[in-house]
Amino acid sequence: RLGVSIDQLRNWERNGLLTVPRDPQNGYRRYAGAEIGRVRVIRMLRNAGYSLMAILRMLLQFDTGKTDNLRQVLDTPGPNEDVYYVADHWLSTLSEMCVALDELRAHLAMMQAKYP
Repeated sequence: RLGVSIDQLRNWERNGLLTVPRDPQNGYRRYAGAEIGRVRVIRMLRNAGYSLMAILRMLLQFDTGKTDNLRQVLDTPGPNEDVYYVADHWLSTLSEMCVALDELRAHLAMMQAKYP
């Protein structure tokens, strides 16, 4: 329903972005409104190219009730984050975005040819 794979959800949970309560009888994860809303935010930020570390920084601040300057928190690497990691992340993100843009262009050209 959310366009997120089970592997992505488990990865986000392992990395501290998401905590999902479990059913005490069978141990299955139980996603309620709060968890679904959080998944939507994480997915949106990942699609925008933010790293898991940036999202985690923002969510940790949000969880403490500090909701001011969340954009700045997303965009400002912490002192423990290696500048090379941040630069490499953005280079790979830009590369991924270029591929996605090429795919979108091809799809639009196909649609334009099909429906002139």
